[in-house]
Amino acid sequence: MIEKPMTVEQVASYLGVCRETVYRMINRKELGCVRRPGLIRVLPKHINDWETTFECPGPEKNPDSSDGKDDEPGTSGTATIGSLRVARMKAKRSKS
Repeated sequence: MIEKPMTVEQVASYLGVCRETVYRMINRKELGCVRRPGLIRVLPKHINDWETTFECPGPEKNPDSSDGKDDEPGTSGTATIGSLRVARMKAKRSKS
C-alpha cells in the first residue's frame, strides 16, 4: 500500500487548523513526519495515529436534563477532530 506524503499546508487544511499549529504538533512529537533537509512531509498513517492517540472527549451528559440522555444522540463518548470540525461548522451556520 502506497501512502502519498502530505505537505504541512495540506495537513493544516485537512485538520482545519493553521500551519503553525501543525508545526507545533510536529515539534511536540504529537504528529509524526518524515524530515529531509528543507522538507517536512506527513504520511496519512501519521494523521491516523494522531487521531487515535489524541482523541477528544465527547459531550458529557447534562446533569440538569430531565431524561438523562446525552446532548448529542449517537455519540460514543469520544470525538475525532473531523467530527469536532463538522460540529463547529454547523454551529457557525446556525448563527448566520
